[in-house]
Amino acid sequence: MKRIEGVIKNYDWGNSYFIDDLLGHEPDGTPKAELWLGCHPSGPSTVCDTKETLAIKGFPFLFKVLAISKCLSLQVHPTLAQAASGRYQDLNQKAEVFCALTPVTALCGFRPLDEIRRNMAEIFGRDSALAKSSSIKGFFDLLYSSSEGLLPVYHAYLNSHSDVSCSDGFKSALQVAREVSSDYPCDPATLAPYFLNLVHLSPGQAIFLMPRVIHCYVFGNGVELMNSSDNVIRAGLTSKKVDRSELERVALFEHTPVCSLAVQVCSEGAKYVIPDNPGFELFRLESGLFSASEPKYRIYLCTRGLAKLNGFALQCGQAMLTEPGESVIIDATAAQVFAAAGKGSAI
Repeated sequence: MKRIEGVIKNYDWGNSYFIDDLLGHEPDGTPKAELWLGCHPSGPSTVCDTKETLAIKGFPFLFKVLAISKCLSLQVHPTLAQAASGRYQDLNQKAEVFCALTPVTALCGFRPLDEIRRNMAEIFGRDSALAKSSSIKGFFDLLYSSSEGLLPVYHAYLNSHSDVSCSDGFKSALQVAREVSSDYPCDPATLAPYFLNLVHLSPGQAIFLMPRVIHCYVFGNGVELMNSSDNVIRAGLTSKKVDRSELERVALFEHTPVCSLAVQVCSEGAKYVIPDNPGFELFRLESGLFSASEPKYRIYLCTRGLAKLNGFALQCGQAMLTEPGESVIIDATAAQVFAAAGKGSAI
């Protein structure tokens, strides 16, 4: 059992308080977007006692805290077969689970085609080609090829509508659209709130995103668990490169319902039931005693209060790694702890 320290990523979409608060640091005003826990070469953790870089070949997952002040880039991730093509930095797929720690708004997967058509008809008129698209792929191609003439109409539509605020810290489609249009006025991806599913997650709720599903997180704070991969194809809402040809090769251009995860109570805590066996598991442990002994790697992250692992204190913001074969008793009677688990592999 090793106490580990994560790596902070200072991306401009991060907020300036959540990760500092979690770690007990004095805020310095800089945006801190992600806290990485794992062995990925772009941000490996450090073993606290020895100050050595955590290096475990075939470590199965990457565990993160995300602190989101404004919309991330619209993106997709490749499957295992697509990642093996040689066009990516990692050979692994990137499926992911996101669990909210505060109210979270996200955009995940294409809406049904009829719903997209209705939204386009409301914005651009019933005679608009976008409102008559015969497929989601056709809609997407047309949007990206003819956006120069459409965007002024879209901006006028956004400006002509009154704010429709959501309760409980969530954002409406109009709010999201206005924010991203302000940041990227020439980007057709600013229409994403009207062609992607708008998702609201309350604390403790989680969604699963399989590879190929187009998505972006908009606002809020949470934990994210994924395969040990940083493969990203961007579709917009970014100043970084947008690779249209790779996007069209990889993305899933069909209606994708939001995959909200059920919770199953077990000795290891509240287990999020993830489909498709992506190679990792996520547990939430709170208000009780829990145990784990299966042959898997685990990273425990305390997100509230004070927990104990085999009697060792785990304060808010601290993380502990246990290796396959270690038996652990977790006292989370006065704490909330998230546990990521997975078996090592050659990938």
